[in-house]
Amino acid sequence: MKLEVELTEEQLNLLILSTEIYGRILMNQPDLVADIIAEDRFFYDKEDPENDKRFYEWIASRDELT
Repeated sequence: MKLEVELTEEQLNLLILSTEIYGRILMNQPDLVADIIAEDRFFYDKEDPENDKRFYEWIASRDELT
């Protein structure tokens, strides 16, 4: 059986992310799952004077997910 699927780049990235999270859950790695989920919450911005504060907020939210 051969199956062809067309995906946009956004859909492909979501599929990759979801399989990564699923695999980490199966391997009982909650800390890595939390890292993956929290990854989208922090963006480094050199021009933002509050960037350091946001980093620690990101770490706290990641720890809560764990």
